[in-house]
Amino acid sequence: APGAGTPAAPFSYTAPEGWTKGKDRPLRIVTFHPGGDARAECYVTILQGTAGGVEANLNRWRRQMGREGLSAEAIGKLPKVRVLGRPSPLLTAKGSFRGMSGPTEEGWMLYGVVTPLGDRTLFVKMTGPEKVLLREKANFIRFCESFR
Repeated sequence: APGAGTPAAPFSYTAPEGWTKGKDRPLRIVTFHPGGDARAECYVTILQGTAGGVEANLNRWRRQMGREGLSAEAIGKLPKVRVLGRPSPLLTAKGSFRGMSGPTEEGWMLYGVVTPLGDRTLFVKMTGPEKVLLREKANFIRFCESFR
């Protein structure tokens, strides 16, 4: 179902079939659990300004997966997803996920998109067991591309 725009999210989106809405969380516009697995989550956040920039955020997410950062050149070669009409690099990382709190999760995966919007930056991030994320990749891309 289409999501409602809010003052913090002046856009709408379409959640993929089979994604369930999660609990409201601070700083998040919305959280979903894709593929019927509560361990997997996809969330959307908007922060003011550049929020550190595309490269820094994508590399922070890679480090959360136990991976080294990418160069600006490597980030430039990542596949692109159109988010609100803007081509945005799609990060894919596999490994051991360590979030802001909680234990390290082995065999996990991450998809992430960072889209600068001028005075704000939009983040879409999905993490969870590799098996779930592999199955939900096309839905993640469709979700990102559904923003209007």
